[in-house]
Amino acid sequence: MNNVILATPLNISRSQNRKGTALNILLALLIIFCFKNAHAARECYFSNAPFTTTLTLSGPEIDLHPHVSSTTMLTNNDLKATSSWGIHSDCRTGNDGENLYGKTGGIAQAGSIDKNTGYSAVLYATNIPGILYSVELRRETNASVAAYIPINTEMITLYNMHDDESIVEDRNWGFYIDLYQTSQFVGIPKGVSAIHPLTQSNVGAFRLGGADTNNGVISVNIGDFSFPVKAPTCTSLVSSAGNIPLGDYTAAKIRAGSTSVVNFTLNASGCTNVSMFKTRMTTVNVAPGNSALLGNSATSNAATGVGVKITTAAGGQLIPNDTNSINSVSDTNIPASKQLQFSAQLVADSKTISVGSFSAKGTFVVNYE
Repeated sequence: MNNVILATPLNISRSQNRKGTALNILLALLIIFCFKNAHAARECYFSNAPFTTTLTLSGPEIDLHPHVSSTTMLTNNDLKATSSWGIHSDCRTGNDGENLYGKTGGIAQAGSIDKNTGYSAVLYATNIPGILYSVELRRETNASVAAYIPINTEMITLYNMHDDESIVEDRNWGFYIDLYQTSQFVGIPKGVSAIHPLTQSNVGAFRLGGADTNNGVISVNIGDFSFPVKAPTCTSLVSSAGNIPLGDYTAAKIRAGSTSVVNFTLNASGCTNVSMFKTRMTTVNVAPGNSALLGNSATSNAATGVGVKITTAAGGQLIPNDTNSINSVSDTNIPASKQLQFSAQLVADSKTISVGSFSAKGTFVVNYE
């Protein structure tokens, strides 16, 4: 507020009339005081408020981090939402007030983050656990004039204009949505291909200027937003040994179960957003005496009565061609690569054992989630 003071200089002569001199000084001060308070007060407001606006946004594909120990922003603070109402502010003669106020809405809070603004911004849940979002209101011509929906349920001051109405006079505003990843993120749920708000409802409200009938509130509803995410996958899956030598054994040694257990590894690499590795096995040939074993695929001088048992690192058996026999390995660190441990052993299949050549083939199918 600019105050102009205009006063005629006061000349005080050396008069013996001390009472008259005091009256002249008092008169000048009263003139100055009255003129200063004649400047009209002004207030600022959101045009057309009160009203309710609904936000929607079609965002870019989001790259999720393998793992974070603290809340981390995934977006770059420039994703403007579409608002069902245009947001404009202006000022007029009225009760003095131009600060920006706000409060949270009815959607359950999923977290908060300190934006170094003197208050905590509220974070709301999405359809992917551990991925949250915030809502910011920002003046279009100066990004520094902005405020997030706070955690507070009552109106608080979010931005102090310090009596400078020009900051918000005849200005346009926009809403922006940011995404965050927390340590609670352990992977993308099965079937999810994009990030959406968990609940579509009221997230908060903003007001410009003092709380009176001339300064309406903007109530903010979150509609739908969509940020595609990369489907869990790995670009490569190779075995530590394409051919696994199982050794040479007599029939007696096989019947006694004294054959060697040979370890091997499936190496998954180039992985994105994978928190679960599910492995199953298929084959063309199963052992005639035990379908839980890989059978002999040799066609000349073939051995009989034997098969290959595949065991997981946890000790369970992986049964070929059984859709329910799955080795599930989880890793909430969302690794870029993973070693899947297995072992193979030549065993009897309950049929009569005859010596000869033996070769078994198995195909490992890994699904990523």
